[in-house]
Amino acid sequence: RRAAVDAILTVGVGPGTLVADLLHRRGMPFVTLDGAESESTINVGIDDEGAAFALMSHVLGLGHRRLAILSLRPEFYAHPEEKYSLVRDLRLAGFARALAAYGLGVDSPGIQVLPAVGSYEGGREAGLSLLREAAGRPTAIVSMCDAAALGVYLACRDLGIAIPGQLSVAGFDDIPVAITADPTLTTVHQPGRAKGARAAALAVALLEGREASHLRLPAELVARASTGRPPQGS
Repeated sequence: RRAAVDAILTVGVGPGTLVADLLHRRGMPFVTLDGAESESTINVGIDDEGAAFALMSHVLGLGHRRLAILSLRPEFYAHPEEKYSLVRDLRLAGFARALAAYGLGVDSPGIQVLPAVGSYEGGREAGLSLLREAAGRPTAIVSMCDAAALGVYLACRDLGIAIPGQLSVAGFDDIPVAITADPTLTTVHQPGRAKGARAAALAVALLEGREASHLRLPAELVARASTGRPPQGS
């Protein structure tokens, strides 16, 4: 409320949140990353819903019908009593749209949505809880971030589960280690550094009184070795 700064960049903060309302009241220039495109905020992001649709469509196209989604655990507060994560909601909507194209939903038998911390350890814990019991084990795990997906790799190592022979794993972000992982990770590539640079440039434009508008940068599916067809008989 009393910060002596010229402009602010926010991550994952949408319109109508306490943070956005406070910045508007102060009249402080701000740019959101992975927020929402609205009349009241300038946002830099990707088409999270469309990218998630492409990722889930790839996994379903391989034949998987028993799968788990690792959802981003909400990080941001819209109100003191509720947490808010716009990116999570958009990616889940994309997954749901892809499932619907195959006659499925996020609440269909065989489909699980499990909140997970976006870290190696968060993914490992989620993976262990999903994979310990062989009965009803998913044939694919689709994570909303690469770090948690790579944490599933650790769970598979602990349990002796082969990727992708016994389990397909997919992530989101295309962090540098995704291409060096064994097997290489199927994911969605998004230009993280470019998002930050463009957001900073827009903040400078606002400070200089120039016009600024939303930017939606490209994201693309990168199919690698961690996804394959479900095991026979699954």
